[in-house]
Amino acid sequence: MFAVKFSPKQFLSAVVGFLALFSVGLVHATEVTAGSTVSLSVTSDGTAPFTYQWKKDATALVGATGSTLILTNIQSANAGSYSVVVSNGAGSTTSDVSVISITSISIAPAITTQPVSQSVLAGVNVTFTVVASGAPTPTYQWKKDGAAISGATSASLTLSSVQTAAAGSYTVVATNSIGSVTSSGAILTVATTASAPAITTQPLSQSVGAGVTVTFTAAASGTPTPAYQWNKNGTVISGATSATLTLTNVQSSSVGTYSVVATNSVGSATSSGAGLTISGVASAPAITTQPLSQAAFAGSAVTIAAAASGSPTPAYQWKKGGIIIPGATGATLNLTNVQLADAGSYALTATNASGSVTSSFARLVVLVPRANAITYEATVFPSGVTAGGMVSLDYLVTNAGTTTWGANHYLSIRDNQGSFLAFVCLIGVTPGETKTATLRFIAPTTPGTYTYHVQALENGVELFSTESTVTLPVLATQPNSIGYNATTFPLSAVPGATMNFDYTVTNTGTKAWGVNHYLTLRNGEGAFSDFAPLDQMAVGQSRTVHFTFTAPTAPGTYVYHVQGLEDGVEFFATQANMTLVVLAPQPNAIVYNRTRSQEIVTPGATVNLQYSMSNSGTSAWGTSHYVSLRDANGTYLSFVPVSGVASGGSRDASFSFVAPTTPGIYTYYVQALENGVEFFDTQDLVTITVMGNQIPNAISYNATTFPHTIARGATVNFSYNVTNRGTNTWGVNHYLSLRDEDDTFLGFPSLNGIAPGGSKTVNLSFVAPSTPGVYTYRVQGLDSAVEFFAMADTLVLVVQ
Repeated sequence: MFAVKFSPKQFLSAVVGFLALFSVGLVHATEVTAGSTVSLSVTSDGTAPFTYQWKKDATALVGATGSTLILTNIQSANAGSYSVVVSNGAGSTTSDVSVISITSISIAPAITTQPVSQSVLAGVNVTFTVVASGAPTPTYQWKKDGAAISGATSASLTLSSVQTAAAGSYTVVATNSIGSVTSSGAILTVATTASAPAITTQPLSQSVGAGVTVTFTAAASGTPTPAYQWNKNGTVISGATSATLTLTNVQSSSVGTYSVVATNSVGSATSSGAGLTISGVASAPAITTQPLSQAAFAGSAVTIAAAASGSPTPAYQWKKGGIIIPGATGATLNLTNVQLADAGSYALTATNASGSVTSSFARLVVLVPRANAITYEATVFPSGVTAGGMVSLDYLVTNAGTTTWGANHYLSIRDNQGSFLAFVCLIGVTPGETKTATLRFIAPTTPGTYTYHVQALENGVELFSTESTVTLPVLATQPNSIGYNATTFPLSAVPGATMNFDYTVTNTGTKAWGVNHYLTLRNGEGAFSDFAPLDQMAVGQSRTVHFTFTAPTAPGTYVYHVQGLEDGVEFFATQANMTLVVLAPQPNAIVYNRTRSQEIVTPGATVNLQYSMSNSGTSAWGTSHYVSLRDANGTYLSFVPVSGVASGGSRDASFSFVAPTTPGIYTYYVQALENGVEFFDTQDLVTITVMGNQIPNAISYNATTFPHTIARGATVNFSYNVTNRGTNTWGVNHYLSLRDEDDTFLGFPSLNGIAPGGSKTVNLSFVAPSTPGVYTYRVQGLDSAVEFFAMADTLVLVVQ
């Protein structure tokens, strides 16, 4: 505090009996620094009481009526001449003037807000911003890779229509008369193509005491730079939109699982869950890892695992069918030498002083080895359908036998009168392997309840001993009636993955749908994930809609429903039910998407396979990671390196090998390798049939320029080189055909004049669908326009 005291000067009042003596001596001018406190005071001798009035520049200061005037946080507005008028009953007098001037403080620059790194597409505008403090106010100079940028002298740097040459490290130097400081480097990445986000730094679980501050940190790559959104237990945290989440004064209500979703224009990625527990604060148990259903052969060992959080640490108890299993009190249930009696539903109950919680049920199927044995599980079946509508039924079938299914094995559906309605080939499914088969048929035209039987066939007449029975209510035609005809709904996903699938629906009612009609997607708890408009759909018209949702972050089995909505509240009577299995995240996990395959070939022909493989694990693939192709004897035929694929990224791979020269059915495996010896858990099984040598009509497909992805409505142009592997020269009745998955033919180039052993390159063209999704096409030879060559090439096209 800076203090000024006025010196004394005496005078005699004109009123007898009153004597006033005031301190009114001269005070020198005073310089003080901005922000400091100044105290001006006066002492008075004479006859009390005294009154005071302080003035600045001869103007009275309101409320300044004490013997001391205190000025705090002095600024330039406080500079001026100060005096005080002192009065008593004998009169008044004015002090000399005290002049206060302000001297500013000089402070070196400091960066208070650093510029932020960005990843953008070429052609956009980019702005970097910095905030710096200091006195005098600093000036700025931006630099790229250490070199000054001419004219870049403000707190913001804007780069217009950036190209790849603009990539680099940008810094800014803030300078004043005291010194300078350089910001941290903001990295600008400029890409020519967009890339989906991938989590590069996962948030970590923490256990802390109540009342402290907790910070979760994550990072994601991707172009454009992803935006962040933090969630707690799957619910969005308002305003939590940076890479760091800070929680202050955490209490028991803060306990939960925190994750962040990184999103850009290409897609999104969800981090693993980071648990927060508060030590010393009780919290009820919560299941953090759900047990998973599985199938096992009799005599094998089975492990079912789950986990729960809570404070104090919960106690565990496994149950089968709701009945306690004695001694099963760990997070893992180990069953040895399982038998048919062990089949059933298992769940884990976690209990502590604050409550208890029970996991979802994990179903154990015990398989009995037989030559032909099968298990059925319906994953999609409508709860009802209108008369004459299309029924679409997805079945998950598992080969529970000891032999691989061949070309003579089918899955069939028949009605109660024994009439077969649909067949799906099961060729190549090995013992223990599971296959999804879709059965479609037309519902009866008469309303009522109908029973159907799903059963596997061998050689068309010998039935597998087991079958699955389903009941379908057929409803009378109503003004609002809908048919669910097809779905590309996925069977499994990694936690937090973005799910995309298509659904085709038909207006089977008696009135057109309008702006108040929608197709909805909701989960098993009734929460809606997506809506698609169904307006302007006439009676009998169909439409394919695209749905997107985010898979749950906790592993387990989840149910979803597709259903029509009218006016947002009145449901269509029927719905389609679907099941999704969310897999537990692992460091090494892969998804195989086969984009080209050949199922039937001639002896010695070249077989071509193409894949788009996705890294569904939590670790990036490095130089020790490969995808391999091997035959049933374990002989490796090919390796493709997959280094540099981040979590959530993908890589295309092509395999070519020579088919055996002996006719028969052959099995091959595509599987990822780590360090050449440690296999990823999953693999893709490929089955080819090698036909007999002497075949009048035989063909091989040697090359293709078919694209893997394309834009909606774009023209697809590609070529095929085909070889006559048969014994007859092809004539005017021989064509190469292209058809879609609905068996609509899109092209017929002629193969006339190609002798045995000869080849020809043909060009094919079609327009891609206008709806995003995954579409399958088949290239196959025709003889006389009706008799197909046995060999075909299957292609997969992703429409974006």
